[in-house]
Amino acid sequence: ERLCSGMTPDQQADTRDYILLEYKTDKDRALARFPLAEMFIDQEGSVPPCVAWTLFAEPPEGCRTSPIHDFFSNSLSVSAYRQLELCGASFDRFKAQYQLPMLPKGIPIIFPDGNHNFPYHEWFYNLTLPVLASGIVDESSIIQGENFCMEGPQPGKIYHPSAQNHRHIDRALVAQHPEGQKCLVLYQDKVSHQLRQAMASLGAAAALAESWMKVTGIKSVLCVAQVLDCQTSHQVDRFAYPLIILSEHNGSLLRFYRGTFVGAVQYQRVRHITV
Repeated sequence: ERLCSGMTPDQQADTRDYILLEYKTDKDRALARFPLAEMFIDQEGSVPPCVAWTLFAEPPEGCRTSPIHDFFSNSLSVSAYRQLELCGASFDRFKAQYQLPMLPKGIPIIFPDGNHNFPYHEWFYNLTLPVLASGIVDESSIIQGENFCMEGPQPGKIYHPSAQNHRHIDRALVAQHPEGQKCLVLYQDKVSHQLRQAMASLGAAAALAESWMKVTGIKSVLCVAQVLDCQTSHQVDRFAYPLIILSEHNGSLLRFYRGTFVGAVQYQRVRHITV
């Protein structure tokens, strides 16, 4: 707050808008549009977390807290496993609040045929999240036994299990394409030495959702796995659904969160690994 108190209102506005546009495009285009942000970014185009914390302090309508405040928060009373999941969920809320793309362009998507550059990837890059409600709904409301509850995930909600030993997924939500189609997004946030097992769980959740997707008209499913052990990211083969692997090893974690936000995720990853 002290750093931001020395910023003029125009500098604050430019820096705030720079962060949003940089996520959608890149550093050069964002800085050309909002040049007053230059004093507050490093050579990689990242803004100090304390500045982002202050500039995005306003919570969405109907919510008590800012998604970015929740994203940067770290409580020792919350388990390392849960904290990493909450970090990812808070970033989804932030993207929904400011209508940022669900995925930054250039993030590698692995398609079932193993082709990273299948033309269909542009459809995923155009997905956004509907404005999310403040509540987080337990996973058990959508996965019951071996069935996917026919009410299913609804746009505007994050489905996030409260039990530590939850099955299949860490969270789920529905993203939307500008043309009206919807996509079910399934996350595993903390994959360490059992990537194949995590992929099997993601695939099982996606398979359970298929009949529900046909009824609701959801076009596709996208699976996202955050890999903590960089040596495991090459082990994926024959996965039946579009897949993103977030790893520091292949640079995708930085692409997904950008420099302004990736440090908080890296800290939570280290805390998770070392507990």
